[in-house]
Amino acid sequence: LRHILENMALEDESLRNRILTRYSATISLGQIIRLKKEIEDIAYRYSDRYGYVDWESAGGYISEMESFLYDKVQALIEKGCYMQAFELTNQVFATIGNQDMDDSAGGTDMVADACYKIWQQILEKCGGQDKNKMQSWFEKHQSDGTVIDYMEGYIGDFLMNEFHDRELL
Repeated sequence: LRHILENMALEDESLRNRILTRYSATISLGQIIRLKKEIEDIAYRYSDRYGYVDWESAGGYISEMESFLYDKVQALIEKGCYMQAFELTNQVFATIGNQDMDDSAGGTDMVADACYKIWQQILEKCGGQDKNKMQSWFEKHQSDGTVIDYMEGYIGDFLMNEFHDRELL
């Protein structure tokens, strides 16, 4: 069974990432790089040669991004790897927030809402130093063009609604 699972993981990068994320004792920089590549691969797989995700592909694209968040990022949160989970959530948010696609079904907002909920979880569980890093990230990216303009609203909303800093308020 181990041999079969090992061969399957060698053939399927997403499965390998899932196993390593869920069952390894620590998350290495190499693992984070592989997980970021998986996010890029999802975007590439569903887009055409011009980088556009058409209506027929949008559902699968959104579904895979949400699965990535709920499977891999959630596993990192459960391990206490909060800043790695934050980094990957930001990567998903930026990828979906810059994806040229037919979003008539509202998939971008669905993924952005999932990112927002994960940010809330991380903020609730992480320590003071990590909260400061998160706040700095939100302050830096609220209007810097990291994502298209209406997606910056999620960043601004999180900054104003979740950080209860007297100076910021």
